[in-house]
Amino acid sequence: MLRIKHFLKLKFAKLDKVKRCLVFYFYLAKSRIKGYLRTIHFNLFQKHSFFISSVIYFSLIVAAALFLHKNFSGNILLTDPSTLFITIGATLAGVLAIVFSFSTLLMQNAAQQSSAGLYEIFGQDWFQKISFWTIAFFSLLFFVLAILSSGNANILSGQIIDFVILSSLVIVALVLWFLYLLYKRTFDRIKPQSGLKRIQKDSIKKLDKIAKVAAETAVLFKNQPGQKESSSHEMATAASFQILKPWFNYINVRLDHLFDYHDKLLSQQEKRIARQALTVASNIIHHYLKIRGGSSVILRSPELFFVGTSDSQDFLTPNLEQFVSKGEVYIKNNDGVGVTHVISILMGLAISARHVRYVSHLTYENPIFEQCRGYFDQLVVSAIKHDCMEALFQSAGAYTKIGLVAIDAGMQHEPLSIFTQLDKIAYHGLTKKMDVVWGEVIKAYTSLFKKLVASDKMPLEVQMKSLIEHLQAIILSAYTLFRTEFLRSDFINQWNLSKPYYEIESVIFDIARAVDKETDEKKRDRWKKRFIIVVEELRRSLRHLSEQMQSTDHQLIDTFGKIIAHIGCFLLELSEDKKWQQEKSELISQAGWYLHQPEWFVHHAEKINSNLVFDELVESVTKIGICALKTKQIQLAKEAIEVLSKFAIDIMAKEKGQSFGFTEPRIMERACYISILAVKLGQNKIIEFLKQKIDEFQKAYEQRWFSKLPKGVKLTSPKQDQLKLEIMQLRDKVIRKEFDRGMRILDSSEERIIEEIEVIDFDRFTYQVWGFFESGSPLEEELKINKNK
Repeated sequence: MLRIKHFLKLKFAKLDKVKRCLVFYFYLAKSRIKGYLRTIHFNLFQKHSFFISSVIYFSLIVAAALFLHKNFSGNILLTDPSTLFITIGATLAGVLAIVFSFSTLLMQNAAQQSSAGLYEIFGQDWFQKISFWTIAFFSLLFFVLAILSSGNANILSGQIIDFVILSSLVIVALVLWFLYLLYKRTFDRIKPQSGLKRIQKDSIKKLDKIAKVAAETAVLFKNQPGQKESSSHEMATAASFQILKPWFNYINVRLDHLFDYHDKLLSQQEKRIARQALTVASNIIHHYLKIRGGSSVILRSPELFFVGTSDSQDFLTPNLEQFVSKGEVYIKNNDGVGVTHVISILMGLAISARHVRYVSHLTYENPIFEQCRGYFDQLVVSAIKHDCMEALFQSAGAYTKIGLVAIDAGMQHEPLSIFTQLDKIAYHGLTKKMDVVWGEVIKAYTSLFKKLVASDKMPLEVQMKSLIEHLQAIILSAYTLFRTEFLRSDFINQWNLSKPYYEIESVIFDIARAVDKETDEKKRDRWKKRFIIVVEELRRSLRHLSEQMQSTDHQLIDTFGKIIAHIGCFLLELSEDKKWQQEKSELISQAGWYLHQPEWFVHHAEKINSNLVFDELVESVTKIGICALKTKQIQLAKEAIEVLSKFAIDIMAKEKGQSFGFTEPRIMERACYISILAVKLGQNKIIEFLKQKIDEFQKAYEQRWFSKLPKGVKLTSPKQDQLKLEIMQLRDKVIRKEFDRGMRILDSSEERIIEEIEVIDFDRFTYQVWGFFESGSPLEEELKINKNK
């Protein structure tokens, strides 16, 4: 019995599962079919509903007329057809009066919501005039038919009246359709979106007409008798536009209507439509810039000899001023969406202006671009005045895009102006604690730097120096505010300061890869020149920061230490590449400067906190020293040892807070790393140099920690031979390196030297420096062999 129940239970469970699947797929199919009909057929019907309904409507009317004509032909004649015609005529006239009254009411309502100028545009409708005269004609026609078919003047035969009565059905239907279409059209025209579209369409059409007339006039100019053959088509077209300047008043009037309409909508809190009015105005100006793209003229300013203006200044100035004034209104109202929209418009106009070409040999000038950017500068000044964080944040991003366009177009004077504006935004963001604002400015400088390096149209050395000077000034200002605790020195802010230098480092490696891939010799040489310039400018910036910061405690120093190590080692590696043999001496020279760069941070710091940040400076020198040995740059290796020994001695006087005597020998230990590798490579001169530096260090170390101890007192920690104890720990790590390989994930100098040496190399080092080595060392066998010899 239990088995039967269990069996039935399993069967019912399977049936229930099948049922659930069927129900699921049924409702899924039903949903998909509904969705298909809704999105395809229903939307298609909505889109063409007026056409479909009109076809159905007239089909039914014509079918009814044909039906009456077929079945009741000759029997439709009324005893007094004039009454029917009078009624139809009066009805049409009455309906026409009602509909036009209603249309007038709608237009009056629209006039209250729009400006007077726009109302005049909205009221101009050719279809309204056609509809009026068409309906009036049919109304009068029926009155005339009533007179002709009256008893006293019945001049129409029965068949004609019969046909007219049948036709009147179609005519009435047509008139009613006209009335509905007129109502629908009037209703659509009073919508703000429809009016804006019409203004844009009419204005663009007018601009195209002006461009067409200018092109035709240019042909006349070129072909007129006595004209020089050297006159270009562009010059002739530019002259034609000068003649047609009054025609642009039509466009200016439309733009004025749009700005007035924007103000009225904004006062009614119709913000979305108000922003659309500004968008339409900007679209019209974009089209103006398009038609003037190849025929603009640079006019010299009478006040300033070296300053030029464009022949479009009179047209653009009032409109750009309007955009700035609207943006200021949004700023005062703290409307972030509105001011962002205006910023986007001004940025877009500046970017569009990059395509404008002038009938001039001074190709690096673009007065229209400068004019659009200049009015954008005015808006930024207003944003700073009113502390509008959203406007400043968006402006920093807009300047990035404008700057990228300027660099790409080779506008040599623009970057400096953009840098000045970015500085204003950054400093205001710093003083007002707007972290996102000055952080966005630093991102802007980073993007502009990368574009500048890739550009062939700008004087790289001059522009890059200017950019880095502006960038490092902002970083120093932020660093000062961090030190005074005016700003939060959290991870995000520290990363904002560090990121540009990581990006510069990345650019250096990208240029080197471009050199490696380039097959053209001239292009390869240009990339090499850029590489040297960027490396040099980065080093100068680090030098300047070390002098101004006078500290080794900030997270920035950790970033700088890593970058110094990466670039210094990379320069030495490139010096071994055959493609860089002509630049080898320059690469080695730059590597030497990077080797000594950490020394400047330590030199200018009054006190040093021996933490991981400072340790990164020590690491950078050690890594470059190891790379110098591997690339056979013995002098640089000796300089690395000298710098490290100087660090170890300087820290005795500069270490901040409590010190326990371990920092100094651990710095000197890194100098021993370089010497251990030197032993392996047979560079005995380095060993002798190290022994000299160890003696100097040991004297200073004992003087610091053991000279002032009372008689009979000995320190348990540290020891007088603390350096030797520290270095001996490395031997165990070398022995275990095969087992600990998976555990070593840090890119430290210790890990690098462990990978390079064996136990016997370590024992040779201790034997040459201190005259001892561990028992059981492989060196014992080597010394016996030498002794037997």
